[in-house]
Amino acid sequence: MYDYIKGTLVETGDEGIVIECAGIGYTISVSYNSLIRFQNERSAEVKVYTVFSVRENAVELFGFADKQERAMFETLTDITKVGPKAAMSILSLFTPEQLVAIVNTGDAKSLTRAAGIGKKLAETVIFNLKDKFTQADSTDLPAYEQIDMGTVKDEALMALSSLGFDRAYSIKLINEVYMEGMDVEEIVGLSLRSAGDEK
Repeated sequence: MYDYIKGTLVETGDEGIVIECAGIGYTISVSYNSLIRFQNERSAEVKVYTVFSVRENAVELFGFADKQERAMFETLTDITKVGPKAAMSILSLFTPEQLVAIVNTGDAKSLTRAAGIGKKLAETVIFNLKDKFTQADSTDLPAYEQIDMGTVKDEALMALSSLGFDRAYSIKLINEVYMEGMDVEEIVGLSLRSAGDEK
């Protein structure tokens, strides 16, 4: 119904954004990754790619910062038992490229880090998408594989993400400053210092 909405970004929040276009305010649910990209555009004109969702108990407008994320959302929601909320939860934690990497490596465990995604649903996602992507689609695979689950580097990554840092950039910072034996606080502190030095 709507391919995109272009208008003034008037509000951002945990649940999404509000775009004013031709005197109408559109409340749009966005992933955390898209929200981070829009936060610095307050009061500016932005273009949001959209999916209009009509279900038995809800009518919602979902938005994305780019077409790649929207395409991945539609791919996820084509899977039985994966609704819009689950898809947005996954895309809030992983970029489309990182999700391709997860699928290609069969890493269902990583998917369970997304809110509301249990082991069975994660395995269903992997099973349904495993033949859809080629290895060439995994443009972020090398960086993704350098952060091991359950390590201090992984905890540092989550801490930087909570501060609004892009995931790929956070991985770069962590890998640059990390030395054997560091704890989470040291990694995060040095990463923040490194990010400040680059400005």
